[in-house]
Amino acid sequence: MNVDKYIKKYQKVLKDLWTYFLRPLVIVGATFLILYIGVTTVVKFAAEKFILPPDPDNAEEFVLEIPNGYGVKSIAKLLEKEEIISNSFVFKLYVDVCNNSYKLKSGRYVFRHNMTMQEVMEQLLIGINAVPATNIVIPEGWTISRIATYLTETKQLTGFTAEEFIEYCVPENFPEYEFLQGIPEERADYGYVLQGYLFPDTYSIYINATPHEIIEKMLDNFVKRVTPEIIEKAETMGYTVDELITFASVLEKEGGNSKEFARCAAVFHNRVKKNMRWQSDATLIYALAIDGIYRDVWGVSEADTQYDSGYNTYKYLGLPIGPICNPGLAAIKAVVEPNQDDIKAGMLYFTLNPDTGTNTFNSDYNKHLYYSKLYADRYKELQNQQNKN
Repeated sequence: MNVDKYIKKYQKVLKDLWTYFLRPLVIVGATFLILYIGVTTVVKFAAEKFILPPDPDNAEEFVLEIPNGYGVKSIAKLLEKEEIISNSFVFKLYVDVCNNSYKLKSGRYVFRHNMTMQEVMEQLLIGINAVPATNIVIPEGWTISRIATYLTETKQLTGFTAEEFIEYCVPENFPEYEFLQGIPEERADYGYVLQGYLFPDTYSIYINATPHEIIEKMLDNFVKRVTPEIIEKAETMGYTVDELITFASVLEKEGGNSKEFARCAAVFHNRVKKNMRWQSDATLIYALAIDGIYRDVWGVSEADTQYDSGYNTYKYLGLPIGPICNPGLAAIKAVVEPNQDDIKAGMLYFTLNPDTGTNTFNSDYNKHLYYSKLYADRYKELQNQQNKN
């Protein structure tokens, strides 16, 4: 009897122990375990989704440009888009908390997909792995060939050869520029199809820039500088964009100096009205140079004037088949804004004075011949003096 009493008492103690101590302890422990697993899962998910690198095992390097004028928000969105960071909001918040919101630098950087937010931020703060930039200066009147040589030899860009740059200058590589689609197909027979459209200016480029990136900068500048108003004026005068640039390229080479572009333009407009050949030495010199025959402005012979080329305006009527250089804005504007006094005076000729660098204009052919011989003799005299020195 006493044994049963003790057993019942023991069972009650065990029951009370379970009810009041062990069961709450198990419940609390299980709850903490569930919470731990849940929190760990959430933290892991959040870290992978918002904090950790998008691809921790990918150490491959690639280049990305942070454009000028981008603030931290725009930079963060770009970095997320390119999968350099996992979340733009978290990155921006991190940069803000570090008090670096206005310190991130633009430029071209080498990134990896396994970089931490700290590494990315530090790189943008002090330019770690930033690709160096350099300025290139393209003067008015340079040809594509001259630009290619300058980039690869003078500036010593190593990502391409001069020949590769020249070969890349075709409209097919830039289909987004509608004005390039108006270039005559026969231009391809002579090469240098984008001649005239690489707008002269000073550009900042990265030393590892590709031909596409460099040419694209120049074409974008062309779009910006050759305004719809200029194009509309040209179309009113009966010129396409390609004819406008072709005309301007002749002025750039023939004009001597930009102050006389409008006067030279008037001469060519007058010759067009009279159905006269342009007889531009600059176009003939270019035609010869394409085939490896080199002349200076005073070295063109009578036989040269019969050279068979679409660029030879001694032999063929009207504009040359395409631009002979890359003209600047002054020459382009002169085409649509010729000197009206010279238009009215019927000026048909001009020739360069080697002493002054200015042109003498005439409407009388015999006077033109007189000055042409006078200046040619003077040029030879100056050349002889230079050779003696």
